[in-house]
Parts: sequence; C-alpha cells; structure tokens
Amino acid sequence: MRKINLWRIVQDHAQTLVDYPSKRLSRSDLAVFAGLPIAGGIACAWFQIGFKAEVLDGLLTAFSIFAGLLLNLLVLVFSYTQSSAQTPRPIDPKAAIRERLTREIHANVSFAILVSLAMVVCTVVALWLLKHAEQGTPNETGWLLTFLLVTLSINFGLTMMMVLKRMHLLIDQEFELANHRKAA
Repeated sequence: MRKINLWRIVQDHAQTLVDYPSKRLSRSDLAVFAGLPIAGGIACAWFQIGFKAEVLDGLLTAFSIFAGLLLNLLVLVFSYTQSSAQTPRPIDPKAAIRERLTREIHANVSFAILVSLAMVVCTVVALWLLKHAEQGTPNETGWLLTFLLVTLSINFGLTMMMVLKRMHLLIDQEFELANHRKAA
C-alpha cells in the first residue's frame, strides 16, 4: 500500500502555501487554493449545473493530455536539479531561493499530475454513468460528480498559475545568473 500512498504529494504541495517570513501556512493561500475551488463546486452543485457527455469527453481529453505534459515537466525539473547539482557555481546568494523554487515547483507539478489523474477518473466514471443510465434519466452529471469536477478543475487551474509564476521566477533568476557570469 505504501507504493501508492500519495499523501506525501498532498503534504508537500500544502507546504508550498506558506508565508515566507513566518514560514506558517498562509490563510489567504489556503482560502484561494482550497476554499475557492470548493465554493465553486458547491455553487455549481447547488444550482444544479451538470455536464453532458460532450463536455466530459473534452475534459477527459484535456486532462489526459495535461497529465502527460506535466510528467514531462517533472522530468525537466528533475534534469534541472541534476545539472544544477553537477555544475560548479560561484558563491551565489540566490542559490537558496532557486533551490526552494525548484522544490516547490516539483511539489506543485506532482500535485497537478495527481489532480489531473483524479479528473480523468471522475470523468471516466461520469461518462460511464451517463452512457449506462436508463432512458428518461437526466443526461447530465449529478451533484456529486459536478462538485468534484468543478472543484478539481478550479484547483488545477490555480495550481498551474502558481507553477507558471514559479517557473517564471526560476528562469528569470537563471537569466540573471547567466548575465552576471558574462559580465564577470
């Protein structure tokens, strides 16, 4: 069971939602990354917004592709850490920041892959239920699957924005370091 225990990925991702000066969990980050997706899911379920099979097909395709692309991004992050560890660098005050960013990107991308896989599973279940529903039953997802799909989708989007921001910062710092080396 330990081989498929994914709790560490969730914990590592949650540890990236901190205020850096205090190193404590940020309530505002928690509200955005957990509260906002849950509120969106509850709102859609409350207003009985459901998804038809065509939308589910699109979600299934999109999140399957995202899972594969994010696995490749994870390999690139790993390659970056390997090359950074092997490349001798002069004393660099921003090295600790780059290492923290790389660890956080790793945690966030791993979590995004997990969310993508959860979306794929929820979407497959929803499609199966819709295709095997009896005649006369609604041809949209029920409240539970709608809640899960919306919550996971919003969380995924927010997590990807955080990954994008961190990747931008990391690459920006690498450009600064390269320019500093050229000037020296």
